[in-house]
Order: sequence, then C-alpha cells, then structure tokens
Amino acid sequence: MSEEINPDAFIVRRGHRRSAYFSARSAPRPETTKTKASSTMMGNSGESGSPQESSAVERQFEFSSDAQLGTREKDLMKRMRYRLSQHGASPDDLPDVSNTTVNSMKQRGEMNLNTLMQLKAAFEHADIDNSGALDQEEFVSAFKSVRSLASQPEEQLVHLFMKIDANSNGTLDWDEFTSHILLEQERLSATEEGTAAGQEGEIYIAEQPAEHAKSAKAKEKKTGLLNRRANTAGIAHLDMIERVVHVPALSSYVSAGRDGTLVVWQADTLVPKKQMRNGTGWITDMTYMPNQPLAVCSVDRTISFYDTGRTSRHPYGFEPLARINNLENVPMSAKWVRLTDYDMLLFGDDRGNIQSYKFDDLWGGTNVPAGTGIEMGNKKLPGMKANTPFKLHSDWVTKLLFQSNSGTLITSSMDSTLRMVDLERKKTKWTVDDHVRGVFSFDYSRGYNFIASCGVERHIMLWNPFTGRSVGALYGHTASVQEVLVAENENQLISLATDKAIKIWDLRSNRCLQTLLDQTVYWPENRISAIALDTKRRVIVTGSTKPKQWHRSVKDAIGVSPIIKASYNKAFRQVVAGDLSGNINVWSVDRGESVFNYSEAHGDAKLCAMSFDNSLRRLITCARNGTVNMWNFNNGKCLKVFEGFGDAEISSVAYVAEGPNRFVIAGGDDRKVVVWVDNKLNSREAVYSHLDGHYDDVTSVAFCSQSILATGAYDGKIILWKISSDSSPKGELVPPDDHLKKSDQKSIEALLFLPHRAKCLAALANDGSVYIWRIVDSQHMYTLKTGHSGRGSAICSDEENNYLITADALGYIFAWDLTDCDWRRSDAVTDMRVRREPSELAVGRKIGRKDGKIQFMHGWQAHRKEIKSVEHAKYKDGGDFVVSGSEDGKVRFWTLGGQLVGTFGADIWVLGVPESYVSDRA
Repeated sequence: MSEEINPDAFIVRRGHRRSAYFSARSAPRPETTKTKASSTMMGNSGESGSPQESSAVERQFEFSSDAQLGTREKDLMKRMRYRLSQHGASPDDLPDVSNTTVNSMKQRGEMNLNTLMQLKAAFEHADIDNSGALDQEEFVSAFKSVRSLASQPEEQLVHLFMKIDANSNGTLDWDEFTSHILLEQERLSATEEGTAAGQEGEIYIAEQPAEHAKSAKAKEKKTGLLNRRANTAGIAHLDMIERVVHVPALSSYVSAGRDGTLVVWQADTLVPKKQMRNGTGWITDMTYMPNQPLAVCSVDRTISFYDTGRTSRHPYGFEPLARINNLENVPMSAKWVRLTDYDMLLFGDDRGNIQSYKFDDLWGGTNVPAGTGIEMGNKKLPGMKANTPFKLHSDWVTKLLFQSNSGTLITSSMDSTLRMVDLERKKTKWTVDDHVRGVFSFDYSRGYNFIASCGVERHIMLWNPFTGRSVGALYGHTASVQEVLVAENENQLISLATDKAIKIWDLRSNRCLQTLLDQTVYWPENRISAIALDTKRRVIVTGSTKPKQWHRSVKDAIGVSPIIKASYNKAFRQVVAGDLSGNINVWSVDRGESVFNYSEAHGDAKLCAMSFDNSLRRLITCARNGTVNMWNFNNGKCLKVFEGFGDAEISSVAYVAEGPNRFVIAGGDDRKVVVWVDNKLNSREAVYSHLDGHYDDVTSVAFCSQSILATGAYDGKIILWKISSDSSPKGELVPPDDHLKKSDQKSIEALLFLPHRAKCLAALANDGSVYIWRIVDSQHMYTLKTGHSGRGSAICSDEENNYLITADALGYIFAWDLTDCDWRRSDAVTDMRVRREPSELAVGRKIGRKDGKIQFMHGWQAHRKEIKSVEHAKYKDGGDFVVSGSEDGKVRFWTLGGQLVGTFGADIWVLGVPESYVSDRA
C-alpha cells in the first residue's frame, strides 16, 4: 500500500507574531493497487449507500508505513483497549455507608441471580412467624445467612431496611425488596424522564426512531436539546474512535480511529467528506491549532502532519504534508503550543517522557524538490529543533496542557499522578497522587481557577492549580469518569463516563444541570470512546465508530434555585434539601457527597415547604399551587398525595404523631390550616379538618406536645390548637411588645418547640426578636432581642435544647447558650436586650451579659444571601454541627463554633477529622 503525493512547498511564514502557512498544490496521484485491508474497508463502507453517497466520500490511503508493530506496541495497544473496560465496575475507594443499596452490591459483583435465589430462600427461612414479611432483625439475619453477602456491615443492612420500609410499618416482604431492586436499577439506568435544570437537568435518551422525528423536533424546540447522528450509509471506523477534533476553519470534525484511519465530517450535517489511511497502527492522539497542521500520533512511533489551510488543492483540505518516523517511544498525547516567537509541539510517550519540537519560521518542504513526495524525517523534520526529552512519569502520558501565562506544563499519566512542571527548568512544582490506577484526563479552568481530573473513580476531583491541593469534587456519575472538558464561556464542565453518561455541570454552583444518556449498543466496545466541544455550534461531539452531536441551548444566565429547606436526618446521617425548582438532593454528612437526587417534585409548581415524618423515612413536600406529596426520599418514589388544600400557597408543614394518631398539617395563604390523617393503607388522603381562627396568612406551623399544635401568622398572632378534639383554638399568644411594632415587623417567621426547657415554645419574629412562652399555662417567659441586622428568617435547637441558633436575611448565624435557662418557675420572666456592632459580628466575638440567662456565644456570616433554613446536627461522638440552606442555592455544613466543614456537592470531607474541613485547609 503505497501512494506518493508531491507537495511543491510547505512554508511557515511569520507575520504579526503569528504563523501563516500555505501548502501548495499536490501532484496528481497515480493509481495504486489497494491492499486487502483497504478494499475491505471500502467495500464495507459503501455497500449499503447510494452511488451518490459513495462518490461524495473521498477515500484515501495517504501514508505508507514500513513500521512493523513489535511486542511492545502490541502490549501497549492491549493495555489501551482494556484500560477503561476494567474500571467500569470498580467500587469507589471511599464507600459511603449511608449510600449502600442493593445495586451497589450488584456493582461489586455481590448480587447476581444465584445470590438472589439464595436470598429468597433465606427470606422464607427467616420468617419465623410465617407472616410473609420480615422485621428489621429478621431482615439482617437473612442477609447474613447468605455467604456472598455475609460481609455486609450490619449498620448498612439496617439502613437498607429503613430505606425500603418507607411506610414505616416495621416490616417488608419479598415483593417490596425486589421492587426496590428494580427502582434502583431504573434510577441508575436513568430511564425515567428528565429532571429539571436545578440539579440534574433533562435526561435525554439518544436513538429516536425515524417515525418519531416530528415529536423529536418538538422536544428539541421545547428543550433546546439536539441529538444528531452521522448522516452516513455505512461509513464508519472499523474500530473505536480515539479522538475527535473540531477544525473551525474548514467547518469540519476529524475523527481518528484505532483502525489507523482519519475521517473528515462536515460539521453541520455530519456527512463524511474524506477518509484517509494514516498507517497500520492505532492513532493515539491528534492536536490542532489555527495556522498549524493537524498533528497525528500513532502507536507505530510516528507523528504525521495534515494540511488544515484553505490553500490546499483538495476542497476539504487535510492534504498529507510530512511525517516523523522512528521515534524512540510511542507518542501517546500531543499538544500544539503558541509562544511569542515560535510555535512548539509537545508530546508525551508511553514511557512517561515529555518531548517537544520547536518550529522555525520556515519549516519543512522548502528545500525538497518537486515530485519527491511527502516529506519524511527520522525522529525530526528539517526546520524543526528537537529539545532533549525528560522523564516525568513512570507510565504513559494521557494528556498535556501548557499554560502560556506562567510557562508551566500540566500532565497526567496512567501512573496515577497529575503534575505541574516548569517547562523551561524541567522542575516539578507539585504532584497529585490521589487517583487510583491512572489519571484518564483533566482540564483547566482559568476563570474559575481550578483543575478538574478524572480516573477510575466515579467522581471528578478538583484541584488548586497553584498548590495542587484538593478544593472539592463533583459527584453524580455511577461509573468511572473517562473525560472532562471545560466550556469556560458557558460556565460549564462536561464529563463523560464509561457507562455512556454525559453530565453537564454549572461551574458557578457545582451542580449537575443535565445528563445525556446514549443507549445505542456499539461494537467492538459498547461505550463512547471520544468526546469534543464545538463552541461555535454549542454542541458536544461524541465518537464511538461514528460521531454524534448533542446540544442543549445555553441560557445567558443559569439560575441557581434558592434552597427552601435543608433538613438533617439523624436516622441516615444525611441532609435532605429541597429548592424552589422542586429538586430534592440527598447528601451524606460523613463526607458531603451526593447520595441521591430527584426533581420536579411537583411538576412545574415551585416548592415552598418540606418536613420529615416522625420515623424520618418519609419526606413531605408542598408547593405553591397547594399540592402536598409524601416521598420515599431515598429512591424518589411518591408514596402518597394529600388533596384538598386548594390553590393557595403553603408556607409551612408539620407531621404530628400522638399515640396511634398520625396527622399531616399545612398552613398557608388565605388563613388556611388544613389537617389530613396519615393512613398508611391509602395512596391519596382527603382533608380531615380545617382549623379556623387566623385573620391573616399563616406563616409557620409547629407541633408541641400532648396534641398541641401551634400556628403563627403574618399579623404576629400565635394560636394553640388541640388537634384531636373539636379543632377549636385553645389559646392565643401575642408578643408583649406587639403594639410597638410596625405591621411588617410582626410576622412570625418560625416556631420552635423546646421540650427540655419546661416545654416552651419559641417564636422568631420578622424583626429578629425571639419570644418564649410556656405551653402549659401560656405564660410569656422571655424576650430575646438578638440584634440581627437583617430580617429574622430561621431558628433551631439541638435535641437537648442546650443551644438556640438563629439566622437572618443577610446570611448571618448566631449561636446562643440556653444551659442556664430555667423556665419552670413563674418568676423566671426576664427580658434580655443585646446590642452589637457590625464589626463585632464579623469576628464572631463573644459578648452579652453573663446573668444566668440566654448567653450569646458567637456569630458568623454563613452566606451572602438570606438563610432559609438552619438545623442542628449531632455527630456520633458528640460533635455539634449546623446545616444552613440559603437563597444563594448553597447548603453548607458548619461546626457550632462557626468553622466551615464544607459545601454539600462542592467539597468533600471526613466528619470527625478537622484537617479535612474546608476552613482548616491551607
């Protein structure tokens, strides 16, 4: 297989500090005898296409290569082929106890058909009372009796039981268990409909049948989402595509395959325009830069150059120009670099070496007589200066990235390290070695100042580019992440996993905006092997054996949805947060990573209130359109709908458990307080009763004790109800200084029951004041002037009521000490007024009178916008923490002393290890 092409000249001219090169016309190509390999490819490519389609694609086999692949190259190709397929089912190096599911056992190879049959037999054997259902102890016993599952920690099995037993009846049967397995499988396969753009945007399945083209176009118009496959009849690579490059100057994509071929595709239509044979070896990488040729690296130890200028004789360009032969090692990754005075080609090889070629102003071809063919060079070409290679890694280099502003080079390798090097001095500045079994790829965001890297792990690691220290991680993938790309202008990061899932992340909030899933079955490997960005068309281009385009219209401003409520669940050691757009996110407090999320809890309606039931296994959510739903928040299944509230907005919801009675109570606009009975046998509940007595909108609801319910209103009045009797008011509480306030300062923003402080009720008013009454006799016990400069917005306490935590609309949190408060005596009525200056708040200075009453501990600014929710969380060894959710869309975790542990979804930590907290990192 040999074909000669004679470039008359290949010139690089320097002008305005930029190179402009021109490739001359090529001589006519003589007919050549096609090899068996080439004729086979052409036959396969064209047998199903029309004559017009066949003639539209120019198939060329440009370069001949006498290089024979030795044992080393073949071993390298074998390692490359299996480097990702072996990682897809690998467990994460730091598994989270709270995220254990049957499906995670399946991913580790512990759950198969045989195991399932054994487990079913164990279920039947463990059912001692023959009730057909297992309680928690019997469930754990059944799992432990199966040999392949016996190693599962009991704590994980208890959590699994609690997740499945969402209706809290204390038992589960085989049908419930298998239904949970199916739900988990469906979730991870993402076959459900898309999710809203707050956390996990629309999930779109590729491969729409032709007969649904109209509906697909309608969906595209509605969502801005496009899936375009290559418009070709059989033209494809015979093996997986290793790299896709966008060449804007020619409105083309170039795909490079393991079969040694290059295919040029028209960017707008994905019609193939040209097919070229680069050689016999795999193409490992290629790199493009304007005013420079396309550099193609191959496993046969060559680097080939193709014309990407419009002066080429061929209308689609990509004429072969030159080739470097007989390199010492296999070039695995390459990158063009443009410096002030010259251009440079960097590449890393299979032995971990870094090498570079410096290009003179006049490079290649100028001294080659016409008709002598494509320029060849042994290890380098005329006009190139080869710099001395230096050893940087112990395994092959997977990616290179040069930072021209600092003169540093960032590299990644299959030796599991990421390095930054001063290229001129060849001195390593920092090394990251936190990855396991190789770094597949990375990218750098200059605007947001971080490096994102990926490997065998199922999350994306984020690093400080100056120090190499971890600054967080992105969680959400369920398989190893093989590629990350930064779209700086769109404030997005795109990640590709080995399960063909593409996620689009918002760099401003570190949230997943969209998940794209490709369900096409590919051969010889069922995965997406390459991905690139076309910033001009705002599309993602993927490749397997053919390219595809994926697009979602980019909004000018991607809004971060405000947090409505962020609640700590002590049963699962999780934080469950709901935002205005209806996204429900579940995070582990032990590490800050995502456990589960679902969206559109109320369709298009905005979320406005949220609460757990008494068992902490079910979540109640309310919307502005008056709908109330109950969920198993661990799998996103809606368990029940409460009907009849009407169209008014709900402001607060509470779950009441008193003896055998279970109620859900919601308050909102139009003075409404509605009560439903929670019957576990029903999937829909009608209104049980209405509580009438308020004269203004109801703003807050709280259950106290002995069937006493408290509701607060915008006018500052608090009503106590006995919900199990005739539903009439049993008392009314009014702040003592109510008559001194303006109408907009009276609103009761939150109510909090303090059972261990003489069964008192605390009410946070709009002006930041906290009023405390004793429930048994409705006697006012205390008024706390908190000194919040902003409107009071949230309040909470710990389980023992030793602390009181208040928050405001300016993002500040104040912590108060209640340990000296004794409100059992009738003479304990005290007013305390604390005044502070803003400078004292900023440093968290401890102030206030030490008179045995409520003492101010400290304060800090937790967010830049209004805090919508605060909750206390207690760690198992006694540590006290605070969960804050804000209008800025962030949920943060703090020590009671105001130390930032981290932001959920953005940071990772190990609870109980202060060195891992964000505020302790250098």
